[in-house]
Amino acid sequence: MVKKKIAYIRPLTEKQSLNRQISNFVELGINREDVFCDEKYGEFYEYQMMKKKINQGDVLYIKSLQVLGENTEEIVEELSYIKNIAKANVNVLDMFMMDTTKFSRNIQSEEILSHE
Repeated sequence: MVKKKIAYIRPLTEKQSLNRQISNFVELGINREDVFCDEKYGEFYEYQMMKKKINQGDVLYIKSLQVLGENTEEIVEELSYIKNIAKANVNVLDMFMMDTTKFSRNIQSEEILSHE
């Protein structure tokens, strides 16, 4: 059972519209106060705040895996934390097949790499 929908946004280029992404997440039924947004590439302040608030059963919505880290190792580490430590799920909107609410086993790095 999903307890709360949470979203995280971080720009991957200088031209990305954060306001449009926020609106898209709100349209998905995520409360605006549950949308965490770092405004500059390389910033992770709001992400760290989100990690403190995400709980078991919550679903984290992200547009792309790249928002979770600067490289594959960081992305794998963050996905593992969310799924295995926080016991929350992840829904990656630009990856049709990447919705961890569909399976309950631990995420393996090979699975993540095969989706990139």
